[in-house]
Amino acid sequence: MRHLFSLLGLLLMPLTAFLQTQAPIEVAQLTLRVGAGDTEELCYGFAEGDRILISVEETEGKIIKSVSLLEYPETIRLLEEETGGFLDRVVNVTKRGVFCLRIQNGGLMSERLCRVSIRRIPGNEKLAKFNTQVQWVERVDTVYKSGGKELSGYQVQSVEKTRKVLVKADTQAVTLLERTERIYSKAGFLYGDQSTNLQFTLPLNKAIPDTRDPNETTEVISWVYWIGVGDEADRSYQQANAKALSKLADAAISLRLVATGGYGALALLAVKGVALFTNPPKGDNVHYQLLRIQANGKHEVMDKGSSIMTYRRMEKPLQGTFAFQLTNDNYVDGINVTIKVLAVTLNRTYRTERYTETTQERIEDPDLLGKAVIKVVKVPILGGQQ
Repeated sequence: MRHLFSLLGLLLMPLTAFLQTQAPIEVAQLTLRVGAGDTEELCYGFAEGDRILISVEETEGKIIKSVSLLEYPETIRLLEEETGGFLDRVVNVTKRGVFCLRIQNGGLMSERLCRVSIRRIPGNEKLAKFNTQVQWVERVDTVYKSGGKELSGYQVQSVEKTRKVLVKADTQAVTLLERTERIYSKAGFLYGDQSTNLQFTLPLNKAIPDTRDPNETTEVISWVYWIGVGDEADRSYQQANAKALSKLADAAISLRLVATGGYGALALLAVKGVALFTNPPKGDNVHYQLLRIQANGKHEVMDKGSSIMTYRRMEKPLQGTFAFQLTNDNYVDGINVTIKVLAVTLNRTYRTERYTETTQERIEDPDLLGKAVIKVVKVPILGGQQ
C-alpha cells in the first residue's frame, strides 16, 4: 500500500506543479504619474494562451480620460473611458506578442497618480517563466515625401457603404386547412366514399424587392397538423386549447396573437414545440397518410398511421404542396374526421443604413509616392529576440 501511495505521489507531482503555476504571476506593480494632458505607456510581452489581469486605480479618486490595452501595434483589446479605475480586467492572449497599457490624462490643470497592477496566468506549465520584458530597437523604414507630406507607401481611403439592419421580426400563424369530412363505412359505400384526399400548399417564401437587397422577407419556420375523429377528439382538442391559453398568457405578444381563433394549442406546438394534446380513451380511428406532391405528379409518403387523434410538428420540408389521404376501415359506422393544418411564418423588416469603411491601399503611382526617404523608428520586441 505504501508503494501505491508513493506511485500516486509521483504521478500527481507534475499536476501539482502545474496547478501552482495557475496562480497569477506578477508582471508589473507600480505607481504611475501621468502629467496634465499627457499619456503614459507600459509595454510587456505575453505568450499565447496567457490571461492578462489588469488593475488600474487613481489614488485620489480623480477621473482618468482613458485606459486602453493595445496588442501592438494598434489592435485595441481593452478600453475604459472616463473612469476612476477597475480591478482585474481579463484579456486573453491568442498569439504571442507585445501588449501596451496606455493611460491618458485629459485634465489640463492637474496630474493623475495611478496605481497599476499587471499580472499573467500562463496557459501551461512550460510558459510560467516566460520573459515579459520588452526591448525597444531601432528599425529602418522607407517613407516618401510628396507635396510636403510624409507617406508610408500606403494611402487610407474612406468608402461610403450601405447595409441592411433588422428593424423588427413578427411571428404569424397562417391557417392552411381546417375542415371536417364525413367518411363512410364499407357498408355505406352507396352514400359516399370510404376515403378522401385533402390538399394544401405551404406559403411561398419571399423577399421584397429581391433576395439580394430585401426590405421585407417572409419565410415558413414550421408547420403542424392535427387530425381527430368524432366528439371525443374534439373535446381533447378544446382541453388542450384551455391549457395553452394559460401558458401563452406570460409568453411574447407574438405568441398571444397566434393564439387567436382557437389555435392556442396548435400555435404553441408550432412555435415552441410544446404538445398539450392527450389521446382520448375511446373512439373510432382513422387511417391517414401525409403525402408530399412532387413536380412530376408523383408523391412521397412522409407520415402514416391509424389513430383516434394524431398531431405532429414539421420543421422540414418548409415549401411545397402536400395532401392528406384519410380512410375509414369500419364496416358499419361512418366517421367525422376533423383536420387542421397551421403554418408559422417569420416576417422580417429591414432598413438601409449607411456606414463608412476605412481601407488601406498600397500607393503604386510613383508620382504620388514622391521621393523615398529613409527613416529610423523605434519598435518593441520581446525580450531575447532581435
